[in-house]
Amino acid sequence: MTSSKQINNLLPGQTVQFRVVTLDTKFRPVHQLYDIIEIKDSTSNRIGQWLNETSNSKILQLSYALNSEAREGAYQVTVSIGSDKIQHSFKVEKYVLPKLRNIKCG
Repeated sequence: MTSSKQINNLLPGQTVQFRVVTLDTKFRPVHQLYDIIEIKDSTSNRIGQWLNETSNSKILQLSYALNSEAREGAYQVTVSIGSDKIQHSFKVEKYVLPKLRNIKCG
């Protein structure tokens, strides 16, 4: 599972964009049925879900728009193929710009 940018920190209201791919032994994308792909928030509530998504020998690209009032904390994307699960986590947190001090010169 990869993302368009490193999804370590996102702001509430931003869109989570990620890709899911299954590779063969020669590192080529293969046809794959993903039973469940889901996003859970910091309190393990499922906030996004895709069922029976197929890659069709390509990279599956998905996105989910976070609510502008999304809870801060660690979120998790889980991809399930049968009994196998792969997970990737990211954080949602508000970013506050540091305050600048006035410095008097001269």
